[in-house]
Amino acid sequence: MVEMYSARVRGIYTTALTKMLLDEGFRIVQPSKEIEQRFGLSYVADSPDLDIWDREDRQGIEAVGAPGAVDVFCQMLLRKLDDVVVIKREAPVGAIAKGVVCELESDGSAIIDLGFAKGKLREGASDLSLGNEVVVQLELASDKLGRPVLTKRISVPGRYAVLVKGVRGGVSRRIRSLDEKARLIATSLSIGLNGWGIVWRTAAAHQPEEVLREEVAKLAEEAQRLEEECEKASAPSVVRDGLRYVKTEFPPLSKSALDDVRAEVVATVRGHHRLKSWGGEHASYVEMAEALLSRGEPVEDVLFHLRELELSSFPDEGDSVSISHAKLSGRVLSLGVAEVVESDEELGWLKLKRVFKKPGVYDGLGVEKLSGDYAITCLRIGTPFLVTSYFSQDSAYKGSYANISTPIELLPGQVRYVDLEVDVVVVPSRGAEIIDEEGLREACAKGFFGKKLYEQSLELAKEIRDAFAKDPNRSDWADLVLDERWRVWRP
Repeated sequence: MVEMYSARVRGIYTTALTKMLLDEGFRIVQPSKEIEQRFGLSYVADSPDLDIWDREDRQGIEAVGAPGAVDVFCQMLLRKLDDVVVIKREAPVGAIAKGVVCELESDGSAIIDLGFAKGKLREGASDLSLGNEVVVQLELASDKLGRPVLTKRISVPGRYAVLVKGVRGGVSRRIRSLDEKARLIATSLSIGLNGWGIVWRTAAAHQPEEVLREEVAKLAEEAQRLEEECEKASAPSVVRDGLRYVKTEFPPLSKSALDDVRAEVVATVRGHHRLKSWGGEHASYVEMAEALLSRGEPVEDVLFHLRELELSSFPDEGDSVSISHAKLSGRVLSLGVAEVVESDEELGWLKLKRVFKKPGVYDGLGVEKLSGDYAITCLRIGTPFLVTSYFSQDSAYKGSYANISTPIELLPGQVRYVDLEVDVVVVPSRGAEIIDEEGLREACAKGFFGKKLYEQSLELAKEIRDAFAKDPNRSDWADLVLDERWRVWRP
């Protein structure tokens, strides 16, 4: 068992992750009523060492917490989920730094050199000039370039309260009682800290006033020490370290494994997490199907209708789908909208066509791309790679590119996968080669994914390279994609 860390979990993965965390030795705090009942837990209002919630796209989770708690959580996921991708943010959330203004932007924001990174100060930057020193705190968010977002509203967290510089204060939205909100606000007004506001956390509810006042007094002393440290610190430098942030991608094998964990606790249909992540009618039907199962309805009948609903979402010839190419940086790139030229729902097979309007160079191939060129992509749902062949407007073959990835997953209107850096290319004039193998190795070493996925991906790349090398002039790789050896997951 690990050191007793606490965790709060919210979202569609809550039941499965709660089971895994409990088995790992975590305490669950602030559980929902449903989780209390499923696990026989008592409600504990303590603030968590690890806070977990759904990503906006529901294809994984985000988490923030104490370094030790985050590390144990990530190790658990990598150990138990074969294709999970774990993306750690280097900049610590909540860290306090003394930085130097190095750029002023046209939108009124400022870029601050923190020493270990550059961050964007979006508010309160209008009175700054180049070279000014400024004390900032790193927020959870990042800007579109991946830089940490900064604020001048410094906070000092405690168990029951957070002191925030330059605000009036507030009460956690999770405290629903109006009487309790009023009591906490009255306590804040009676304390009256100069320049700092008191924000009451969920754990403050129903705590004796003397306990709350005692903590605020300690936080006020801490705030004063912090201001003194900031005054003495050189710039750029970190004054106080922060929490660690991580987000994950749960590809198909991970979602299936989480289904199995959830099924140990409550009636769960196959594909629960995958279909819940789709949202809409699919998520609603999953809830209905599981309610029917829990009442003892025939499993075959319930699953038949669920499968029919899922198959109705499989693209037909002539449909359009987008290709979502997720990167290990956390960014999700759209490779554009493609036309379905072949489709077989039983095989999970799709052949897609994209026509290019802008000229350039094909990445990895080093071959010129012209307006009017087109690409044919062959993929199979559940296979950990796809092959794209490129052609000129008059159908002259230019080369092929195999993306090695997590198993390809179908979502409504799109196919999605996580690119694992390593790829295989073939150009008729040069033959076949593996590219970016070092990127795969570095990503594994940094803990983005486990050793098993690394070894499988490298072996697959070698197999595809050998297949490409046998006939570098060949452009149709459908049989390679459809080879049963490669399909690791089925819906």
